[in-house]
Amino acid sequence: MAQLAALFVSKDHRRQGIAARLTGEVGSQAKRDGHARLYVSATPSESAVNFYQRQGFVPTQDTHAELYELEPEDIHMVKEL
Repeated sequence: MAQLAALFVSKDHRRQGIAARLTGEVGSQAKRDGHARLYVSATPSESAVNFYQRQGFVPTQDTHAELYELEPEDIHMVKEL
């Protein structure tokens, strides 16, 4: 499983599809590298969770222990590639 470690788009460039394209490219690269799933630990804001769900991520109870320990309030999500 690959991890999407960070995704930031500056405020002036949001709502242009940039984050979706970047997420798609990360997923494509992870698949080319032989990974079957992509993991993200998202801030628990409605906008972040909704974004990742629109990209095909679903919440998981099978959390990455180290990431969960660092950010226990985050929403941990996985996408099948």
